[in-house]
Amino acid sequence: MSCGPSRDLQLLRGELPGTLDISPQVFSLMLMDIMRSLAHLGVENIVVLMGHGGTESMRAARDAADMFLRRGPHYRKAKVAVVLFADLSPSAQRAFREGDYHSGYLETSLMLYWHPELVRDRSKWAVDSPELRERLRKDPDSYLVKRKPVDHPMVWPVAEQDPDIRVGVMGEPERSDPEFGRKVTEECVEALVELIKKMETAPEEGR
Repeated sequence: MSCGPSRDLQLLRGELPGTLDISPQVFSLMLMDIMRSLAHLGVENIVVLMGHGGTESMRAARDAADMFLRRGPHYRKAKVAVVLFADLSPSAQRAFREGDYHSGYLETSLMLYWHPELVRDRSKWAVDSPELRERLRKDPDSYLVKRKPVDHPMVWPVAEQDPDIRVGVMGEPERSDPEFGRKVTEECVEALVELIKKMETAPEEGR
């Protein structure tokens, strides 16, 4: 089952035609109800595999797991794992430590391995200015510009995407390689299988 929120798309004010999105809050509630339904069906091992990160997305998924497990003793046999895809791969984690977050060599390598026909020819790639790319690599959340309509501590700031950002690349897509994408994929599959086996064989006591 594939679903997910996109606060980024909402910040773009619907400027990506044909794209439907839901808020992180709705995503969290929907995910919690999916877990509840699975538990009623007798499913005891639930893995929420997040294919894309983002502060809001991960917080919504973790909140869903937390509230699901709080809602009653009849759910406590369930074991829930919230897993960010890239956390399963040491190679992907190394890319993150290098500041390769969004549309950089990690994600482009994965797409070159999974669906190379969807990746544009390198001659057609577009990136933001070197200064902007470096800023985004140091602080991925700096794509937001916050302003307060009223100078008062109780007034919440308005967050919008920095108008200087045209592409949003946070990394070095120039370094992408399908073989690296294959390596990351294999690491993720191996770690995910290991996690699932551990959940399936966990003893009854202490749950």
